[in-house]
Formats: sequence, structure tokens, C-alpha cells
Amino acid sequence: KGAMLSHFNLVANCHQIEEFFGSGPGKPDEDSLIRPGEGRVLAARPYFHVFGMMVSLIAALKSGAELVIIPNPRDIKDVLKTIHKKQPTLFPAVPRLLQAMTEDGAAKGYDLGSLKTIMSGGAALSPALAESFEKAAGKPGLIKQGYGLTETSPVVTSMPPYGLQKKDSVGMPYPRTEVKIADPEDPARALAIGEIGEICLRGPQVMKGYYNKPDETAKILTPDGWLLSGDLGYLDEDLYLHIVDRKKRMVIINGYKVFPNQLEKVVSQHPSVAECVVVSVPDKSSGEAAKIFVRLRSDAQTLPSETELRQWLAPKISRIEMPKYFEFVTQELPKTAVGKPDWKTLQDQERSRFQKNIPPPPKME
Repeated sequence: KGAMLSHFNLVANCHQIEEFFGSGPGKPDEDSLIRPGEGRVLAARPYFHVFGMMVSLIAALKSGAELVIIPNPRDIKDVLKTIHKKQPTLFPAVPRLLQAMTEDGAAKGYDLGSLKTIMSGGAALSPALAESFEKAAGKPGLIKQGYGLTETSPVVTSMPPYGLQKKDSVGMPYPRTEVKIADPEDPARALAIGEIGEICLRGPQVMKGYYNKPDETAKILTPDGWLLSGDLGYLDEDLYLHIVDRKKRMVIINGYKVFPNQLEKVVSQHPSVAECVVVSVPDKSSGEAAKIFVRLRSDAQTLPSETELRQWLAPKISRIEMPKYFEFVTQELPKTAVGKPDWKTLQDQERSRFQKNIPPPPKME
């Protein structure tokens, strides 16, 4: 859509990252803090994406860090070799990359001990994946999950470098950043702690608008400066932000709201599951139904059938959340150019198949 990010937006976000993660008076002597001129950043994110451009490049340069550039982050062996050899201290990463580095024992034999902070962003990080990577690295609390959008230059919240840590949260607002949970139908009405609503953001990193698209800009930017993110979430009693899902991903089953991201988090906790994606498909009786694609780990000790996975899920989710359809795949699920699970492509394919009445693949029992 052409998000217009000003020079001031980018400079502001650099200062916010530095103030949030940087060392300074009154802060504890933590390894996870960034010290000017001392860091080495593993730049394994594409610079054409705002996350890579800001966190792996511009903010890193501002802090005087050395850049260790990975031309092809899909070459996992090269990523691991580079960490082993160059000993980076800061690693901005997407969850898919972290998963690939630990899957099938890929990280065995490589020294990941130099890493002091991993900033995870771009997609939801499951607690199970965070625990798996930190175990492989031998460093609990290593990963700090954050949240942002292209429209916010991009970072607005992050797990703090020290203090209270919550694996299922994207942390607290950056300095001079406001977060409001609003009624999705009325952005002016703020919701109470714990209530799920649209995440609204305000701060110096928020874009000027969409280039030559005043109508689109008016849909997302309010007159008093709030950016309507399109994401659903809530604030807990400690004012930590939790992402539930995208508004447009929500599945409405018999009038009840089911959030694919939440369901994926639960399924990903199964020790044999490598990755999964939930999509919405048409359903004559309930309006919509959930379908889940599951790829099992190749090194899994047991490969659960659909029946066994349903039985494992039953006590962990409500009946309405149980996917109507399961499909097991052997190939990696599709990703976008920046490594996010490409749920929309899968959903479009499935909706087209359902419209043509093409039968589902046979069940894996």
C-alpha cells in the first residue's frame, strides 16, 4: 500500500530500540543489554523488509555494532557456521528461522553461546519453539519476542531485556509509545484489562499515511493519531500485550469466534509437530469451519494419526475450536518472502477447492 515512513519515524524508532534495550544509568548489568560499540549483529533478515532494514541494519549501525551479513538465511548450515565462527551477540530473527535451526538436531555441534539476545518478530513465536531453541542454545530467556508493523517503522512493543518474562506475550510498549485495546466496531471505546479487541497504537514511529491513498489512510489512522493495527489482542494485569490474531483471520463457527493463531499455538506444543497452519473454509451447517495443515517432525519418535492428535487436543481446547478438517503434509508449509506462514495462499486454495467440490485427501491413520 506504500506506507510513508518519514526520516523522523525511522530515527525515532532507532532511539526507542536503543532506549529500551540499551545499557545506561539505573539499569542492571545484564548481558541482554546493548552496549554502544560492542555488539555484533547477525543480519539474517532481508533489508527490503522493514524488520531487517531497521533492527538488523539502521538501529545496529546507530549503536556502533559490527554487522555480520547472511546473504541467504535459507542456508541453515551457513547460518549456524557463521554464528559458530563470528560469535554474534544480537540476532533479529523470525520464528521459522529459529525452528529450522533446531529441527532435526541441526544446531548440534555448533557453539551458540555468544548470543546474548534474540529479537523475534515478523510472526507469532510459540512458547514451545522458544523453549526448544533456548534449550539448544543452553540459554533460558534468550529470546525476546516483539511486535510491530510496517506502518510503525516497525517496532512498538517487546519483551523487556530484564525483569518479568512471559513466553506467550509480545511484551511492553517502547518508550513514548501508547497501546490501547479498543472495541473493533468502535475504536474510540477502550476495553478493560483482559478483554480482546483491536490493538491501537500511537507514537513517533507511526507512519504519515499511505502514499496517494487518502481513503485507505482514513480507514487506519484516526484524527487523534491512533493507528488501527487490524490485529486482535489484549493487555494482561501487568500491562503486557498478547496478540490473539488478525481480524481478517478470525473464523466464525455458528456465531462463535475461533482464533487460528491461538489454535496453532496449542497444536505446536505437541512434541511431534514441526509446524501447522489453520485456515477458514466454507461450511453449509456452521457458516465456516477450521481446517488445519500439520507437518510432523522427521525426527519425531512417534507420528500421531488424526484420531490421536484429536484426542491429544480435546482437553486443551473447546469443542467449537476443534478443527473439522486435518491434513498432514510432508513438505514445508508455504511462507511469504519474509518467512511468515502464508496462511492466505493456503486459505484461498482451500476455498477454491471447496467451491469446486474437490474431495479432501485421505486421512492419515
